[in-house]
Amino acid sequence: MKLFFIAACCLAIGCAINTQAFAENAKETAEGPLFVQSDLNRRNGKDIGNGVWRVETKSDGADGVATGTKAIPGGSSYTVSFEARGNHNLILVASGEGVKRIDPLKNWQPLSDDWKKFKAEIDFPASAQNIHFAFFYWNKPGKWFEIRNFKVVPR
Repeated sequence: MKLFFIAACCLAIGCAINTQAFAENAKETAEGPLFVQSDLNRRNGKDIGNGVWRVETKSDGADGVATGTKAIPGGSSYTVSFEARGNHNLILVASGEGVKRIDPLKNWQPLSDDWKKFKAEIDFPASAQNIHFAFFYWNKPGKWFEIRNFKVVPR
């Protein structure tokens, strides 16, 4: 009887976890992501294959990669996620019409040769009309970073 109770509890917990994951996936599928990895196609850098975008800074040390601009409803909320690696501190900003510069990660993020996962929630002001995202190094010649699995989805 005790084993039956434990099995039932494990099944219930597993169902709850799967239900939450299903709900998140269903919302993403229904509304679709706002941005995905292939939207990182502005500014510098190159697609080096396997879904990875690489940026190497030049002599002036200011390089990055960005999305184009897309319309968003004012007051909307999104989750941004990606993986990154590199040899300096990465900056991510979101900005657009009706949106002052937002740093979703709240600070520069130190990178290393190992992939690191990032996830942040963003609440845009009611004045927001459109948005774009940019990853960059500023005034850091001879540095590099790589981004993969970039996605911005509604919350």
